Amino acid sequence: MNTLKQQCRRITEEILEFLDDRNRSEPKGTPTPNPWQATNFEKLRHGAETLSLYQERFSAKVMELSAALRQEGYCDAEFEALLRPPPNPASLRNIAEKLRALSGTQE
Repeated sequence: MNTLKQQCRRITEEILEFLDDRNRSEPKGTPTPNPWQATNFEKLRHGAETLSLYQERFSAKVMELSAALRQEGYCDAEFEALLRPPPNPASLRNIAEKLRALSGTQE
């Protein structure tokens, strides 16, 4: 289990670093009710790109960890629900935080 916990810690830090980088690069601006305004469109595009990059970089690793955690009896319904599509940017941080908790690291 120690190796599994280490893997959880490592992927957690990688995901959180990725999300922090994406947050810093998020387009700034005042949201408007018009969804077609450039500011809203750029934020939507950035969110979709964040999800795509997450899927490409982390999804398979997280699913493998989930399977290993499930075999060890450490997964729960809340975590499994987070992994079901469609993900959103907020759920990505929740996934990382849940992995952190499962690894026994509370930072």
